[in-house]
Amino acid sequence: MGIKYFNLVDGSLEFHENKIVIFDKASRNRISLILITISFLFYSSVMTFKGYKKNDNDLLWFGIIMTILWGLVSFFRRAEFQKVQNEILLSSIDQVKFSVDGITGNIIGKIIFQSGLQRKIQLVREDNQDFDFKNLLTDHKIKIE
Repeated sequence: MGIKYFNLVDGSLEFHENKIVIFDKASRNRISLILITISFLFYSSVMTFKGYKKNDNDLLWFGIIMTILWGLVSFFRRAEFQKVQNEILLSSIDQVKFSVDGITGNIIGKIIFQSGLQRKIQLVREDNQDFDFKNLLTDHKIKIE
């Protein structure tokens, strides 16, 4: 069969006989999110400590509330902190769900692994590559929604 290439919004995708290899910015975005989260938690903790040391209740409560809010946001968005898989074995894929981005018209594919993890890709809508990708998945007996 050989290697089939697909264009993504922020990279490319290679469909091999037994795996999919994705080249996009997901890993870089994940690292940025982790650094921002750590920085903000550090900042809000420092504000709490300063408020405690200076006996400034406004600063103390501001720091406490910001630390709690950011901690809650991080907890509920913890799926975005998971390791990004750029090389996916076809045998590990449970199903792929497709939808259309209402703004750009690009095809969003959500790859769902048998382990429950997910990986999103955005195919550029050109030359019917979304149909070709779906056909390849169907040929490998991967469920499509």
